[in-house]
Amino acid sequence: MPQHRELIPAVQRHGNTVLLSGPAVLDVHYLAALGVRDVSRRDGIQPSARLRHLLDTLARTAADIRSGHGDGPEAEQSSQSSPLDPISTQEAAVILGLSVRQTRRLAADIGAHRGTRLTYDRAAVEACAHSRKENQA
Repeated sequence: MPQHRELIPAVQRHGNTVLLSGPAVLDVHYLAALGVRDVSRRDGIQPSARLRHLLDTLARTAADIRSGHGDGPEAEQSSQSSPLDPISTQEAAVILGLSVRQTRRLAADIGAHRGTRLTYDRAAVEACAHSRKENQA
């Protein structure tokens, strides 16, 4: 008899506790990292130790979700991703299912970093792709 995995809601609230899973973790990581980066750039304000810890935890969890690792201590130890995992425009285009030119047009919305070349945070791109798929459905 096949086992049916119970569907877990992406967001659950229990009193003063909020539990996030799956795409909700990717979305919250994307928005938090984007907000911290923008405030740092605009105002020069650096995140507190508590916020850095939150971002690091979200980044590790998002990396586990993307790689398909399960829950448990192995997932925590196996994640080697940095909070910002830079990818090229070409890689971002593949994830988004867009052309390179269309991806460049979205660069500011996705929070691309301009340096010697344009780079994107993998979690931000994946969250954007997820959001685009949900909006098309």
